[in-house]
Amino acid sequence: MKSKHFILFAFAVLLLGCDSGEEKESPTKGRLVFSVSETIAPMAKQMAAKFENIYEDSKIDINVVSAREAIVHLLNDSVEIIIISRSLNEEEQSVVDKAGLNVRQVEIAVGGFIVITNKQNPVKGLRVSQLDSIYDGRITRWSELGWKNSTALVKFFIPDRNSDVYESMQKKFSPDKALPKYFFPLSSSDSVIQAVSITSNAMGMIGLNYYDTTYSGIKFLELSDRSELSDSLGVSGLYFSPAQAFVYRKHYPLWTPVYIYSNIKSVGLASGFISFISSVQGQKIVLNNGLVPATMPVRIIQLNRGE
Repeated sequence: MKSKHFILFAFAVLLLGCDSGEEKESPTKGRLVFSVSETIAPMAKQMAAKFENIYEDSKIDINVVSAREAIVHLLNDSVEIIIISRSLNEEEQSVVDKAGLNVRQVEIAVGGFIVITNKQNPVKGLRVSQLDSIYDGRITRWSELGWKNSTALVKFFIPDRNSDVYESMQKKFSPDKALPKYFFPLSSSDSVIQAVSITSNAMGMIGLNYYDTTYSGIKFLELSDRSELSDSLGVSGLYFSPAQAFVYRKHYPLWTPVYIYSNIKSVGLASGFISFISSVQGQKIVLNNGLVPATMPVRIIQLNRGE
């Protein structure tokens, strides 16, 4: 009789032990904190909201920071994934290699950087070579950019020094020298938009995620390039807006990949969220935010005039 009591008691303890453990995280259940560059934060927020709506047992929190801060979060193991509009630079990749981190890169979209001016500015487009001269300090006045009879100096607003906009454009146009004194880094893309909208001689640079919005007081410039790539595409010297079709075809010159970088330790909500972003549902959000999907086929429909 004693042995029977012992068996029943042991079985009960075993059951209690199984019930007391926490529920395991899965690709559709649990909590995730990730960091995103503020340049593409609107898109990332929509992705997180949609994922939580589909999977009710998931909870996603987002750190909206600069690209460099997001990378620091990943390298410090503060987050498992980040979303940014540039690749890791040599210094950052060196940290990954030396630490032996299993950082993976997945391209999820093609975005870009866009130039804005005050609504009252008559200039409609710029050549990439003119942007290069602005960054280099050789062009300082609007009269040199097509604003006839203007004596106004160029005042250039850009997101802060750690942003993907700032770092990518400095690497492209001014890699070995400081930016001219008429460049004014601000805290965010929204701050750039606000500053340009109230400054008649202002120019600004922001991410493609902000294109074709309801902002008043600003306009978006078309860009033209004469690079080897534009020559090979047969569009050298032509001007293009940052519309999705032109970004997809790389006719718009300031395009850039958008990446997820991950350092995932085990299968959980982070891996599920990456799979969602790469799926049809996630790529539809990319499309609806004015960017170009990277993990699904893209179809361009050309409408004739009058249709």
